[in-house]
Amino acid sequence: RYSGIEHAFTVWDDDRYNEWADLRSWQSAGHFILEAFGIIELTSAQPDEVDVTPVNYTGVDGKELMGYLAMPSAEWQRPLPAVVVFPDWDGVNMYEKERAAALAAEGYVAFAADIYGADMQELVETQDKVEAVTKYRTDPELYVSRMQDAIDQVKALTDDVDSDEIAIIGYCFGGSGVVLYALSNGTDAKVAVPFHGSFQEMPPVQGDINSYILVLSGGDDDAHGNQTTMEEAFDQGQADWEITRYAGILHGYTKWGSDAYDLFADARSWESMMTSFTELLAVPGKVGVNGTVEESDPCAVSRDESLCPPEESSPSAQSANMDSSAYSAFGGIFYIGAVVSAFGSLFAL
Repeated sequence: RYSGIEHAFTVWDDDRYNEWADLRSWQSAGHFILEAFGIIELTSAQPDEVDVTPVNYTGVDGKELMGYLAMPSAEWQRPLPAVVVFPDWDGVNMYEKERAAALAAEGYVAFAADIYGADMQELVETQDKVEAVTKYRTDPELYVSRMQDAIDQVKALTDDVDSDEIAIIGYCFGGSGVVLYALSNGTDAKVAVPFHGSFQEMPPVQGDINSYILVLSGGDDDAHGNQTTMEEAFDQGQADWEITRYAGILHGYTKWGSDAYDLFADARSWESMMTSFTELLAVPGKVGVNGTVEESDPCAVSRDESLCPPEESSPSAQSANMDSSAYSAFGGIFYIGAVVSAFGSLFAL
């Protein structure tokens, strides 16, 4: 679902046409079709190597914290957009480091943030996790301050980071946190992406919401809460938002190696996040051999650049005045006439 969007939002000559929702749905449908026909293969973003640097910093309350910085290689043109990764309920550990490393490989300065403290990063016992989570859920001001501490660490990297181009993402407890930050009138994140966050109780809206909110949840995840209540809160803050749920998927579906892990939902939700970054943040670029800056190819997110046709391959996308990422998401499907016809018929219904 897309905020403020009416029926017929893809019909170009209709008053209800919405370019953003048309673009996002085109991207999503394109990848879905490519996957269904086996043209692209779903892959996990889990990196083979994790190269992060520990960063010691202090919370506003004096708590000693330790985050982990994943820096893109020198070939990426500075300054770059940045993503702050907020951890799930067992603290910032290898999982968040892996997610940060995966983002750095795409040209984003990524920082896996600490919430609990440098001495609480590998919580194993359930009771310890419950106590840690409860402390911050019952003290939202402290939780928001921890998130702001991490964001400020990233903003201070002035040689590497464009401080106006920051996104925040979170998993489980961290997913709830990024929504809390957005609803608390946080001003430093252009995009907030919660993966399987817990929203049984929505925090109060404290003014206008400044972040684009992309909620990504499992269809069978009870922690998602009442979506009507969620949408009402977002609308109260005049947010631009997008909510996607994946059928039959449980809470924690992105956690590699867990019983709840699902490759389809993990890959699709990561793809949705990455394409939103391409549209809403500055696009990372590499320095070419002649010194020119080459923007990161949105097609690369699909992990198969051969699937991206030239602009003239997509008359429909041209008439919609979309950029390359809109029809690159559809990629090689233009080479299968039968699928094009079937997909066109679907939109005509």
